[in-house]
Amino acid sequence: RPDSPTSALYVEDRMQGHITGALSSIEEMAQIVTVPVSQEYSRHTSRFLTVYVLILPFALIELGHLMPVAVTVTAWALLSIE
Repeated sequence: RPDSPTSALYVEDRMQGHITGALSSIEEMAQIVTVPVSQEYSRHTSRFLTVYVLILPFALIELGHLMPVAVTVTAWALLSIE
């Protein structure tokens, strides 16, 4: 019977379990934020973005006179992340 006190306690217990699991996941993610990124990963990302930005004008050539603006804005947005 769905309206019985036992079923309400069961639902409440399951909800509490889900909330506890979510809070545990949040705590683990907070710990990951404090771990520094390895220098090798940072260099790899920087090199990849540099190659991407150098190839980007060839992909955007059909924009005509707007291509330099599009490349500049995209390059600034991507390279300023690091």
